[in-house]
Amino acid sequence: MALENLGRPDEAIKARDEILKHSPDDAESLALRAESYAAMDDYDRAMADLDRAVDLDPIHYSRRGGMYADLGQYDKALADFTRAVDSGPPDAATHLQRGQIYKILGRTAEATADYEAVIQLEAQHDGTWPLDAQAWFELGRFEKAVDVLVTIVDSTDPANRRAVRLLAMLSAEKRAVRQTIIQCLQRDRKSTRLNSSHTDIPR
Repeated sequence: MALENLGRPDEAIKARDEILKHSPDDAESLALRAESYAAMDDYDRAMADLDRAVDLDPIHYSRRGGMYADLGQYDKALADFTRAVDSGPPDAATHLQRGQIYKILGRTAEATADYEAVIQLEAQHDGTWPLDAQAWFELGRFEKAVDVLVTIVDSTDPANRRAVRLLAMLSAEKRAVRQTIIQCLQRDRKSTRLNSSHTDIPR
């Protein structure tokens, strides 16, 4: 497993330094080192690496867009996600990310268009990554999102934890108010029974 995934960013940076010493134009190594720098809150170096990675390979526009989004620089994030959409093959994840930025910026119609693009792209293959479920969620269509996730869980390994977690979140969103009402009613009934059973008990 890559060091980047083991929570050891300092060691990951050293490993990428060695690779880049021999292959300075390795865009993927630059992008991965940027993620390690970001994990250590060194965003200046992270952005420098991503700028270089983007110059070498435009596929990394979406990565840099994600980092801009993490930093709250939404206009720059939007510009990079749009470049990624325009320069690369159709990609559901990029449309989803751009849709979320549009939503943050209050550009609802454009966000909706991106979420609909996610759903259309995901419908073209039998993926196990619930991007279309998240798009339905963003559109406020919770029942559709739950349906997609149930299908994923039923048709793939039940250990698909991402789908299960998202399903739980969506189910909670849909049922939270109803469950709260039920709990309140149950408490009221219990309280009523207790009060009734003690009315004749002398104090």
